[in-house]
Amino acid sequence: MKKLAIFSLITIFAGVLNAQDYLAPVKSGSMWGYIDMKGDWVIKPQFSSVWRFYNGFARTEIDDNSFYIDKTGEIKTVNKSYKVIGNFKNGYARVKVRKKLGFIDTTLNLVIEAAYDEAKDFSEGLFPVQLKKLWGYIDINSNWVIEPTYEKAYSFQGGVAMVRIEGVWYFIDKEGTELTNPVNYRVVKIFSDGLAKVQKDEKWGYIDENFKMVIPPEFDAGKDYTEGVISVKSGDKWGYIDRNGNWLLEPSFDKAYEFHNGMAMAKIKKTWYYIDKNFQIIDWSRETEPTNSFSNGLARIKMKGYWGFIDQKGNFVVKPVFNSVHDFTKIND
Repeated sequence: MKKLAIFSLITIFAGVLNAQDYLAPVKSGSMWGYIDMKGDWVIKPQFSSVWRFYNGFARTEIDDNSFYIDKTGEIKTVNKSYKVIGNFKNGYARVKVRKKLGFIDTTLNLVIEAAYDEAKDFSEGLFPVQLKKLWGYIDINSNWVIEPTYEKAYSFQGGVAMVRIEGVWYFIDKEGTELTNPVNYRVVKIFSDGLAKVQKDEKWGYIDENFKMVIPPEFDAGKDYTEGVISVKSGDKWGYIDRNGNWLLEPSFDKAYEFHNGMAMAKIKKTWYYIDKNFQIIDWSRETEPTNSFSNGLARIKMKGYWGFIDQKGNFVVKPVFNSVHDFTKIND
């Protein structure tokens, strides 16, 4: 019994420490700040605009002046000639110098010269950048790994990236080899949990990471594959299928979203509900009608014009006293 009690205390303590790693941007009056999962201010409201924390930094604005802050709210000095325009992702953030884009690292020093017309987030060793209206990929030494030949290009994920050529989207590998053929299907979304949405003859299906069609394109719409299920539309109703395309729940909702933290939002007529993994409606007080999906165990809820957060039992963990809120995210992700 004593060991059990000690274990419980350790578990609770670890949960508290874990919760302290998360912050949410919230608006009080006309200003934004950040709270922890208890609803306590960690960074007082003082910003006109804020973003989530990434890699230990958050992008903020005061009177149209952009800068980064750390988790204590301390403003981190960036070279005055750089205009902050991007969040940190995988250790790098986009900045603008005059009219060109480059990248800084977490020391806030320029590591990729501002020589590009546009850029997207660094991922898997490559930076997607645009030069003279065409997109390609460079490495940390600013060498072209994939020459600029695309109308549009996105960051790599799992060794593949989405690019557009003559209005058609493809997947490519890190050598620039086209991995998909628009004759077979049209790529419409990057992979989520190993499946990607594709479209053929105005119908939606899913391919796996070997680009094999695992769910034939026979649905009128579909969401991302998450937590072992997919929300799909057949006719004018939505239901859920498994990874093999088998119905787990025949179409019965007027709208249905992805599962997050074991719960999803579904709509019947004009009313939204939360449902569990058995597709049963969770019967909570209608005072907390669903407005957002769960993220990190909490969901944003609006009541009487103000926002707060509920847990997965429908209880308020942060009272609805804010003018606006964003999801809790881990500070160093």
